[in-house]
Amino acid sequence: MGPGDYILLLTNMSVQVNVRGTDDLAGLSSHLVQINTTSSSTSSCNFDGMIVFSQPLSLHEDDGKYPVAHLQQVAYEMTIDRINSPYRCGVVVDGKRYGVALATYGDNSSEEMVESIAQSLTSTNNTGFLLGPYSSGLTKMMSPLVNDAKRLFVSAGSTQTPVFEGNEYVFGTLGPSQEKLEAAIEALAGLGAKTIAVVHEDGSPCYVPYLAEVNGLELVMDANAGASPSSDDLDPYVKNLTTLAPDISVACGYGSYCGNWVKSMRRQNFSPKAQLFATCTDQVKDDVGSDVAYMMAGTDWVSVF
Repeated sequence: MGPGDYILLLTNMSVQVNVRGTDDLAGLSSHLVQINTTSSSTSSCNFDGMIVFSQPLSLHEDDGKYPVAHLQQVAYEMTIDRINSPYRCGVVVDGKRYGVALATYGDNSSEEMVESIAQSLTSTNNTGFLLGPYSSGLTKMMSPLVNDAKRLFVSAGSTQTPVFEGNEYVFGTLGPSQEKLEAAIEALAGLGAKTIAVVHEDGSPCYVPYLAEVNGLELVMDANAGASPSSDDLDPYVKNLTTLAPDISVACGYGSYCGNWVKSMRRQNFSPKAQLFATCTDQVKDDVGSDVAYMMAGTDWVSVF
């Protein structure tokens, strides 16, 4: 699969169609409906039609957001299989039974690609339900376009308030970004931490400046390391931190960012009193190994939930 490819997912069946360029995407929805309404034989249920959810997502292993986006895709596939299974036989709307299908467009972890896909999907009346890509940085390119088109939009991979604020058709499933690290930073400040630093990937610095202020911490570094930085790219920032010696170091990035940060820490012999991570994947377990002591990760599960 290449840029602009997409996957159409039905129950226990995946159809891949190669699409090159946004010109082809504009007229794609009617084709999807034809595929969906003629594919009910893939299930033992008798569907009156199919409800299509469309989304951009990072489908390729070399996409910066792929490690988490892939997990998001798997979760959707499991959900759709369950909904379309003989146990549920889809959903009933106005007395008719519908199956659910998911059209996923490769976004290459690119803001420009997400924006192009969103423009194409909202340019036709055949796409009424949309799901967001992974990461707030990508979703912010899509949410205002979808909201202006008055399409129902659920973003399960975004936590930043600007994605949702003022957009009445945009909904999320996670708490606000600042809640990921709120409890950890509050606890460390209570234990006597005085200084904090954050090095983040393109996008928001995980609300660390705000959390530093409300907890009485001195912010000694707030640095943007760019998109998908390698461990070599992170070396200068970590080297600066060895001089600044903050009590709390925060690494705010996606996918391989956590592992690359740990590799750079080892090379620079940087060992803060506490190391916080915002978003990591299972891969970090192999990268961290025995250095896991005094490292903390954020969570969206807070008492209000």
